[in-house]
Amino acid sequence: MILLQGVQYAREISHLLKTITNLHVALAKPMTKTAVLALCKLVELLKGIQHMYHCQYLTTAQSINHVVQHVAYQALNTIVAAKVCCCRLS
Repeated sequence: MILLQGVQYAREISHLLKTITNLHVALAKPMTKTAVLALCKLVELLKGIQHMYHCQYLTTAQSINHVVQHVAYQALNTIVAAKVCCCRLS
């Protein structure tokens, strides 16, 4: 599902940012201009993902509600089918 993929990308980008930053601090090595620019692009990408989820919050909540309702409907149909099958066997 695309919603979960966005969350996974955000988690991976966040982990990458933290890892690179912590490694530079731990090794006491300064970052090159290229590395800083790359980190800035990652931050920008992470902020873009965050903004997309923030802007689409209502639509996402409605979609999740529809999915939950559909799964509940399928579960009830399965239970009814199982009851009918059990009644026939009795």
